[in-house]
Amino acid sequence: MTTEERGVDLVVDVAGPSSLNESIACARRHGTIVAIGVLTMQFPPEGMDYATLLMKQVHLRGLLVGPRKDFEELLDLCAANQIHPVLSPETFTFPQLKEALRQLQSQKHIGKIIIKVE
Repeated sequence: MTTEERGVDLVVDVAGPSSLNESIACARRHGTIVAIGVLTMQFPPEGMDYATLLMKQVHLRGLLVGPRKDFEELLDLCAANQIHPVLSPETFTFPQLKEALRQLQSQKHIGKIIIKVE
């Protein structure tokens, strides 16, 4: 689906080993796969396309989030100390996504860029 079947720059894989081959196939050469989910516990996945992973020189990164209790404690700490995220004054709608990404890429904004999905 990408121009000249180039592949995508970033694949966010939330399923885990069961979809790793599809993620490798979608990634461009020197692309990145971020694995953040595990729906199956088979490591490494049976039939993993290791050769394509090597040939494309894909970066494979694992990302874990902490337990819910830690997140709740962080939220309590922020509330108790009046810590708030810095938000960009401009809000984009989903149809303005390209404009929002250009704003992000320009690095001229201050704070988080908000995209409303309605």
